Amino acid sequence: MARRTCSRNNVLIGTGPMISESFTEDLTLFTYVKNADYWKQDVLLDGMELHVVRDGAARLAGYRAGQYDAGGFATILPQAQALLASNPDTQLHYTPPANSLWAMAPNISNPKWDDARLRQAMMLAIDHQKIVDTVHHGLSSVLPVMPWIHVFDDPPGEAELGPWFKYDPEQASQLLSAAGFADGFEFALSHAYDFIDPTLAIVYDGFRDVGITVNIEKHDYAAFQAVYIGREFQESAAGYWVGGYDADNFFKVHLATGSSGNLGRVSDPQLDEWAQQQSHELDPDARREILRKIWDRYLDQAYRIPLTSEGTISTYAPHVRNYRVGAPLVSITVSGNEGTHIAPVWLDK
Repeated sequence: MARRTCSRNNVLIGTGPMISESFTEDLTLFTYVKNADYWKQDVLLDGMELHVVRDGAARLAGYRAGQYDAGGFATILPQAQALLASNPDTQLHYTPPANSLWAMAPNISNPKWDDARLRQAMMLAIDHQKIVDTVHHGLSSVLPVMPWIHVFDDPPGEAELGPWFKYDPEQASQLLSAAGFADGFEFALSHAYDFIDPTLAIVYDGFRDVGITVNIEKHDYAAFQAVYIGREFQESAAGYWVGGYDADNFFKVHLATGSSGNLGRVSDPQLDEWAQQQSHELDPDARREILRKIWDRYLDQAYRIPLTSEGTISTYAPHVRNYRVGAPLVSITVSGNEGTHIAPVWLDK
């Protein structure tokens, strides 16, 4: 093949099932044509249009008018129930989460958090089941940020989650007293996401009941990213945990000392040792044993305070075939992985 040069500013290169044809200047419409030379399998659609419609009501109206074949027309249970009532032939697909995308991250490098009993008390003060029932309408699970699918064959129960995921304000108060905070504890929390406010409201109530005061530092999105991803928050932050597919991302990148993904700035020599071991262990069973050690220690030390995440509801028109975008790792986005799903899709109309 002849060597060619291109400007990466205006040439898209890829080997996926669709080829980018055009996009609007306001980035609300992207058009694609099939890649007839796709290496993996025949692409069944001639092309695809990806519409960026930020308003949920507009998306739903467009679907009901036949403008869209798939998309986020219902993301929570009441919306899904309403959609099925008005459009009963709609296809719905629910995928339960394998981990919690959202969490509070104490800045472990700050001496304020040196005593693990303080973090454990915060865990015990949160009524996770109330979040599941009221915020997520029952379509959620109480899970840590680390995906259980890398460690267990079945979803973890109380024994696997350890002693701190239960709701026990009395024990939380006892731990606070033992840690020297019988008169209360106060900390600052940075965050930017309005849609997790209902979850945080339940968390704040639980904290308040045991004498923990949260001073909220609300940022706009851009400012928060600089503080959060840049690991510049001083005391704590609440946000999403950077996602990925493999165990290394969750059991090494997220927790190894000095790692860019270690947003809470954890520095635990034992975790560092295990993180390296699991990364190089070729025997699947032996690796899983190491991952279980990481799981147990990380949860016991309460290095992160998970904020329960919902599963994924995906919606499709009745004529769509072979299209599934729900992912068990809630940090995997639908729009960012379209190429994974589109090749076998066809329309029965």
